[in-house]
Amino acid sequence: MAKTKKKSQAGQRTFALFMIAAFITLLGACTMLLAKKIGWVSSKSYIYHFYFRCWYIQFLNTWLLIGGILYWIMRYFHFRNEEKIFRQVLLPDGTISRSKADNLIRDIPPEYENTLTFRRFRTLLWSFLYGEDIIRLNEELSFSDISAVNRGHLILDSLRNLIPVSGFLGTVLGLSLGMTKFPQVADLSKLREALRGFAVSLSVAFDTTLLSLVYAIIIILLSTFLRQKEELLVEEVNERARTFIDQLKIESMEKGFESESKVADSLHRVGDALIRKLEEVGNAVRQPPHYQVIVRPIGDESGQQ
Repeated sequence: MAKTKKKSQAGQRTFALFMIAAFITLLGACTMLLAKKIGWVSSKSYIYHFYFRCWYIQFLNTWLLIGGILYWIMRYFHFRNEEKIFRQVLLPDGTISRSKADNLIRDIPPEYENTLTFRRFRTLLWSFLYGEDIIRLNEELSFSDISAVNRGHLILDSLRNLIPVSGFLGTVLGLSLGMTKFPQVADLSKLREALRGFAVSLSVAFDTTLLSLVYAIIIILLSTFLRQKEELLVEEVNERARTFIDQLKIESMEKGFESESKVADSLHRVGDALIRKLEEVGNAVRQPPHYQVIVRPIGDESGQQ
């Protein structure tokens, strides 16, 4: 239930970010139109034609880029918060007993329970209290955290693939519009006009491709930078968790050695007692008892009586 609620909240935040990106994109388009109307930007300028000759593709890609950047900023601040918490965590000195582990679980602040570092340590402590294999569990948690990092980049990975596709759509659309301008007659003047229109359509096709490639490169660079940072943080948490496990293992092994020594002492006493019994049986077999049989006549007994 908590995971479902968390995923729902993450989806709502992402939706809100892309709505903000849509508003920023619309605001940018209105600003450019207003600048053209005022005279700050000419309708024949390159920047105006670059965006408005195929505006539905260019502003779609711009919206996707702004949404991706806002999403990246949200994840980056989340990463910085996780990193700050990790740097502040100090491991306790010495071995950790079961009572101390229970106190450590209780001392975790509620607002930090779902952070990467405290979630890992709390799970290991609970497993230690229940006698589970904490070494194998730590490996599984590490794999789960790496998977969570990859899932967090699904939107950025999707944008990295979607933006070039939409740019290619603008390329195909520009070429298609250019081909429709060729007349069916062999009039030279009309053919020249058609070629000029086809050149304009080619320019539109190349502009959409150029913008989409630039936007895709920006998304790739941002995503790669953040992914490396997050994976490095997970690895640092793994190293800290291994040190933490060593403290738990030492205490567990000492208890294990004590119990094993007690069992060995008990077995030694039982073995000594068994050996003594076997020696007694052996001596009895080697030196059986001697019995003397005395036969007396009946008459003698009656005469005596």
